Amino acid sequence: AKLGASVDLFEQNDKVAKKIKASGNGRCNISNINLRTTDYFGENPSFVDFALKQFSFSHFKKFCKSIGLFLDIKDDGRVYPLSNEAKSAVALLSTYAKKCKVSILTEHSVKNIEKKGDEFYLRTSKTVLKGYAKVLICTGSEAAPVLGGNDDGYCFSKSFGHTIQKPYPSLVQLQLESKYHHKMAGVKQYAEVSLYINAKQKEKVEGDILFTHYGISGFAILDISQAASYALIQ
Repeated sequence: AKLGASVDLFEQNDKVAKKIKASGNGRCNISNINLRTTDYFGENPSFVDFALKQFSFSHFKKFCKSIGLFLDIKDDGRVYPLSNEAKSAVALLSTYAKKCKVSILTEHSVKNIEKKGDEFYLRTSKTVLKGYAKVLICTGSEAAPVLGGNDDGYCFSKSFGHTIQKPYPSLVQLQLESKYHHKMAGVKQYAEVSLYINAKQKEKVEGDILFTHYGISGFAILDISQAASYALIQ
């Protein structure tokens, strides 16, 4: 995945190539001016406090300006590249990383991570990388296998004694049991959305709603989907 870049993939199925839209409209929602601990979910959301204090949005904005990545800040706090194209962020960040002498290896599938003394060793499908003081596991999950998503990160973490909390869908569209939503497929509307769980209002947000053939999507739906999804699995 390239920093929110819009990617078109083609899945071969019964000799018919099916085009798959990987993400968004290619605009790259790169950040938000309102970064708070409460925006994060998990058993210990305060885990992000240190990172947010060390690298706040103001720090991020200055960094982007220093590498020539100018930002478009929306009234609701969302931040996009001024070019409105994700490839701008990819190109500039890649160039900056290379200037910092960062080695970027592609087509290397990590097979195993092992710690010997104070150093980490990584065995890939092509070579063995060794002598690292720290390893960050940023593999994502199995949520989008068509993009190459898998459970490697969980397996690597477990090998070092970490426990994995059972994942569940979040930041997703919602299906509806209705006879009418498919008739409105393609219609987009700014509105207020309330989420009720067991007849009690859980959340209320404002934003875009996109009607689809399966239900509803859009920013407002994505904002409430975590709470809705968690309630459904309970």
